[in-house]
Amino acid sequence: CIIGEPKSEDRVADIVKKQLDAYGITLRGVELMHRMSREDFLLARQAFQTAIERDPASPAPHAWLAKWHVLRVIVGASDNTLRDSEAATACAERALACDPHDALALTIDGMVSAWVRHDLDATERRLAQALAANPNEPLAWLWNAMAHAWRGRGHEAVQSADRALSLSPLDPMLYFFNSLASTANLIGERFERAVELANQSLRENRLHTPSLRTLAAALVHLGRLDEARETVRRLREL
Repeated sequence: CIIGEPKSEDRVADIVKKQLDAYGITLRGVELMHRMSREDFLLARQAFQTAIERDPASPAPHAWLAKWHVLRVIVGASDNTLRDSEAATACAERALACDPHDALALTIDGMVSAWVRHDLDATERRLAQALAANPNEPLAWLWNAMAHAWRGRGHEAVQSADRALSLSPLDPMLYFFNSLASTANLIGERFERAVELANQSLRENRLHTPSLRTLAAALVHLGRLDEARETVRRLREL
């Protein structure tokens, strides 16, 4: 061994430590991203970038950073939707380059296909691949619910949403799960359940505007117009 060169086991230990650090930082970024305050949301991006620097071969931080850019557009926080859309596509591609069979990377790429490229066929292909790779990936089932909802397949949307919730009942992104499950139930014409899920989502994160949109629509279907108007007022205020 050359003097001053770390032993092989030391190098391995250093790599493992960086990977563990990157994993912890990634989880911290996911938590910050879904708090939805402006400060936390911006810190989430920094966390994902730091995780990528420490473990560039891991698909997870690339995938979550892709979702960060999409979420920024969805909630109306982007000051340049074209730039964020292009960034989301690039991050999703990098995640798949790290591991083309990773269920999370496939799921996020499906999400990007829907929101950025407006290609539901590609979305459904990616989600099928994700569920084949890991049938217990809750985020894949959640976005599968949205794909069904966008196609107008209400019954299938509700089934997929229920599966997602059952697989991750204590998910740190539970407000996000409840929000999308609310949309699935709206399309499935289960309006009371849509209201229930939207309100649960808003109790967990009152700043999540998509939950307010779904809540307003479900309230209209139930004839609760005063409540719907108040919900839209809150939505416009945010």
